[in-house]
Amino acid sequence: MSLFTDNDLIHVHKFLWAVGNAIYTIAPRDHLDDCIAICKDRRLGSSRHKLIVHLSRFRKSEEVFQTLLSLLDDESVRGAALEAMKRYGDIRAIPAIERTPVKDGDEGTYERHQKIMGLKKLNEKKNKLRR
Repeated sequence: MSLFTDNDLIHVHKFLWAVGNAIYTIAPRDHLDDCIAICKDRRLGSSRHKLIVHLSRFRKSEEVFQTLLSLLDDESVRGAALEAMKRYGDIRAIPAIERTPVKDGDEGTYERHQKIMGLKKLNEKKNKLRR
């Protein structure tokens, strides 16, 4: 996790993305505070992608939920935030996801897909809870 705080590496997004991907694969659960701090650091751009999705594994954390909500307006990781909100599975996110704009054209394919699938999954869950 300390690689994300190294000022010499902050702009080496491909390297940091690979580190984030490795952390996601290994899935350490004992560094949640560090992971949240990294995910909130907008200087790190898209290199935070997999760490943001990793946050969705902490479904009992209100801080994770609030962090994911705050990332919906970050264009560099919006798709990852939408994917993480879908995986996190909290129906309180539905209004925020509905309001979240996505990029047009091919550039927005991932974001649009995650938004559609997230709303579908969360609305299905909401409807089951009503029964």
